[in-house]
Amino acid sequence: MKQAILVETNAPLTASQRLMAGLVLVLSGSLLVLFFFPTTLPQPGTLRFLQTVQGSSCVEVTLQALSPPHHQYFLWLLPEKGDDTRKAILLGSSGQTVHLKRCLGQRNLLASYSRVLVTDEEGGMPTAPTLDSRLWRYEGAFPDTAGGQRFSALDHLRHLLAEEPTLKQLGLDGGFALYLQHNAARVDEWSRMAQQAHEEKQIRQFLYQSIQYLDGTAFAWKVLPPGTPVFVGSEGRLGLLEEAGQELPGYLNHIREHVRGMSEAPGVSVTQHELALHLDDMIRSELIPAYQQIRGHVLALLQMETLGTPEAREALAQLAATAHAAYAGNGKSGSITSLCAQLQQLATMDILPV
Repeated sequence: MKQAILVETNAPLTASQRLMAGLVLVLSGSLLVLFFFPTTLPQPGTLRFLQTVQGSSCVEVTLQALSPPHHQYFLWLLPEKGDDTRKAILLGSSGQTVHLKRCLGQRNLLASYSRVLVTDEEGGMPTAPTLDSRLWRYEGAFPDTAGGQRFSALDHLRHLLAEEPTLKQLGLDGGFALYLQHNAARVDEWSRMAQQAHEEKQIRQFLYQSIQYLDGTAFAWKVLPPGTPVFVGSEGRLGLLEEAGQELPGYLNHIREHVRGMSEAPGVSVTQHELALHLDDMIRSELIPAYQQIRGHVLALLQMETLGTPEAREALAQLAATAHAAYAGNGKSGSITSLCAQLQQLATMDILPV
């Protein structure tokens, strides 16, 4: 006959048993909270400013799960707070999900607009966003507080992509990225044309033009023959590169200053911070060395007595390949095209519930 085993029911719990019991209670409570009070995503979407190579402005908006459903929502692009001189721009209307891209037929929109508002209105197409804040559902804005620094995040974005004081003094409408891409594209083109040309005079002119964009017309005279004409426009006043102590900054270093500033500006998102650090490193470790190498190739060619020798033709081919890789990319390192595309990604704002 087997003996019954008696269990002491009032025996004290061990430390591990008490810990397990506590975890069960916490998890059970969390599940009950999720069941009775389901959470909603705090970030329904984003707005991003885009700019074509020609400088015209577009915006791209993505929104999901707008609430309450089955309502008519209106998307407004707004100027900075306190700016009463510019009207709100209606980007479109939609239901619960939005994915739109609008090119608005004007340049440098980011220079004037920096906020977005989503309203929930009835009664037809409005001409302006309602003043009734109870109908404001979602909003977004670029941080415009410098927080003790020289520029705010909005300032950095505008200098990079929309409007920059130094360029404005030169009569250039737009941000640094626009002219960086334009000038680097010309260096790529002229390097290729120098390789394809056969007349000595024509080859040298393409090389002169490249140096004027690499060094800037204010400084290229130092390495070019006396009396060399200026072949490029005011966009070439600043060089892609710069020398130490140079008064006018080069495009690459000036852009690097702004992406570094963007990474430290108050209010930027984690994504913007990390992207800015990545772009800073790309410029420092890949693009500046690449264009210094291109400049070295051009100067070496200009020092040759004749450019028709096999040695010169090989050097021209190497110049063309290096310039194209620096501009368009080769899959191994950063490029100007990639940099400018990612600079536009910095101009992305979160759209959050009001």
